[in-house]
Amino acid sequence: MAVFGKQTAAEAAAINPNTTCGCCNLVYCPPTISYTTCMNASHYMWECTMSSGFEYCNCCERKNSSGGYNASGYQCQY
Repeated sequence: MAVFGKQTAAEAAAINPNTTCGCCNLVYCPPTISYTTCMNASHYMWECTMSSGFEYCNCCERKNSSGGYNASGYQCQY
C-alpha cells in the first residue's frame, strides 16, 4: 500500500511516478526544502517504494500555521 501527498494525482502517481521526486508525488516538485528541514517543522510525513522495489523514499510536506502546505522535501535511497 502507498500513501500520497496529493489526492488528485495519487492514482496516476502509482502508475507513473514523477521521476524528479521519486515516488513521493509532492505538492512542490521539485522540492523547495530538504527532507531534514521539513522534518524539523510542523509536517506530514509518509514513505513509499518505487514499483521496482529498489528505491525507497521518505516524503514530507511542511505545514503552515493554517494547516496548509507551504514546502516539500524528500529523500530516496536504493
